[in-house]
Amino acid sequence: RRTGIAVLTGDRVEGLTGISDPVWGRGAELVGALTLTLPEVRMQPGFVDALRDTAAEATRQLGGAAGG
Repeated sequence: RRTGIAVLTGDRVEGLTGISDPVWGRGAELVGALTLTLPEVRMQPGFVDALRDTAAEATRQLGGAAGG
């Protein structure tokens, strides 16, 4: 979470990993989150790092669409 991305495995569904990035709107208001889910067995080392920039850009665009 220090990096702005949350990675959780098995917190809601056993064997499922979620990678989430917040979507900020106007005035730094949290308006949602972009979450990628995948089976835990498909999670690879470095996967989060590879997605970080893409997720950040997508959430910036979503935030802009939400009035941010």
